[in-house]
Amino acid sequence: MFGTLLAESLARALDTDVAYGCVEVLPTEFAAQYAGILREHAKSRVILADAHAADAVAPFPVHPKGDRGSDIFAGTLDIGASGQEQDGIVAALLGLLDEIARAGGYPRVMVVDSLSDGYNLGAQAPRILADELCKMAAERGMILILLEETMEHRHSAWSFATDVVIELGAVLEDSPNDLSHRAARRMVVSKNRLGPSVPGGHSFTIGSARGLRVYPRPWVYESTTAKGILFAGWPKGGPGMQAWGSGWSPPAAWPALRGSVVAVSGPHGVRRAAMSIGDAEEAGVDVRLSFTRAVDDDEPQQGRFVVDCQGPFLSGDWLLAITLDLCNKAIHEGKSIRRVLVGDLQVIRTFRDPDGIRRACMVLARVLREQGVPIILFETGTHPQISDFADVIASPSGGQDIVFHDLRTDVRLQAPFP
Repeated sequence: MFGTLLAESLARALDTDVAYGCVEVLPTEFAAQYAGILREHAKSRVILADAHAADAVAPFPVHPKGDRGSDIFAGTLDIGASGQEQDGIVAALLGLLDEIARAGGYPRVMVVDSLSDGYNLGAQAPRILADELCKMAAERGMILILLEETMEHRHSAWSFATDVVIELGAVLEDSPNDLSHRAARRMVVSKNRLGPSVPGGHSFTIGSARGLRVYPRPWVYESTTAKGILFAGWPKGGPGMQAWGSGWSPPAAWPALRGSVVAVSGPHGVRRAAMSIGDAEEAGVDVRLSFTRAVDDDEPQQGRFVVDCQGPFLSGDWLLAITLDLCNKAIHEGKSIRRVLVGDLQVIRTFRDPDGIRRACMVLARVLREQGVPIILFETGTHPQISDFADVIASPSGGQDIVFHDLRTDVRLQAPFP
């Protein structure tokens, strides 16, 4: 299904169709898998060939393109009897493309499902066949996606002939806190001739609402390439003015809130103190990462996005990807981000991977600082885990004041507690 959803995304971006050649899976099985996973969220129609036709390549019903979007034309590849598969696959693919064209389809993405040893198309396939198949697709201006089944982590002729190789697998994640083990899907980009990439492994999920979703490792977001893509639509310019809080004004030499990473910690009152920082009326939305409950009843409900971060199996990869997605959603809707609030981070001590979540928070703080977005992290306790990557440390003091310490200038000040 990874290859299917990748092909679908490419076809939609190119406003074209997908030719799906079935070697071992039946087209009806493929259609059932696609519908079963995506359900009402399916973005494409699966068009099946006439299963009762006597033709070597069964014809498809006519589907004029019009404004129908991208379709997936799935048909069985007639590659001949056992021992003839290597000689028959190219002709079978060309026949499939001809039938799709007769039905009004316009495929520029082609999938072969799948290349396996059982059909003499796996690791033992000759390099000349792999080159022939790739050249055939290139000459037709098509993107070719080959799904290869492997039993061992060794490269075949298909890996050497193609431009991009993505290896999929599952790993059993160990639990440092004696929680139950969990299997996770992983992808590794072991080859990419088309541009810069980070091998991984990156986790991914496949679900009905989001389809294929990749969660890169946190440090990927700090690469120049990733920043150029992720923050392409974000407003440029200086940090601008934003009040530190309502009812008090810091001295003129005090640094701007925008572009600052603030860590709030103490034995009590940290959430209320964190919510007061940057709460003056400003255009924009708050992005709130809540580790205690999804919605805090005493917080304003309008003008904010909430990420529910409860649960011991939360991963830093997921946290970072979802948060930046919400920020991008706000930016693309023409809104500005007033602040990002993260906490209470005390609870992650009981999570399966607290170090991974802290690393994700550190990367989030760095990339948001560069974009001039204030991020406020808070943690109840006297031994905080979040001070190492903060610019300013804030501590509620006796319910009367908040003590701020700017680590960049070593300047301290007190502000009234809200």
